Amino acid sequence: QGQLRFPIHKEDPLKVFEDVKAQIDMIKVSPEPIIRHKILNFAVLQSGLPKPTIADLALDAFGKVTAMLSNVPGPLETVHILGQPLEDLTFYCVAPLGLYFGIV
Repeated sequence: QGQLRFPIHKEDPLKVFEDVKAQIDMIKVSPEPIIRHKILNFAVLQSGLPKPTIADLALDAFGKVTAMLSNVPGPLETVHILGQPLEDLTFYCVAPLGLYFGIV
């Protein structure tokens, strides 16, 4: 379902890792994110539904998250803005959720 359940009930870190890895492998091959995106696009662009209903559908489709964990790396080279190198970059996810972890 594109969501990950973190197995906090397991005590062995290797078993936790294996469980999470198995879930991630299933998510990677699932057609669910594409199907959900197509349905939402139809609802927004072609259904004629009222905007509040579309907003509810969007939150139902993408907002059922308590926490989000991301390990997407930042740029590998120094980033410059107006010729000045940036010393630090912070990334965050804009989503209606309770908690976001960005792993650097």
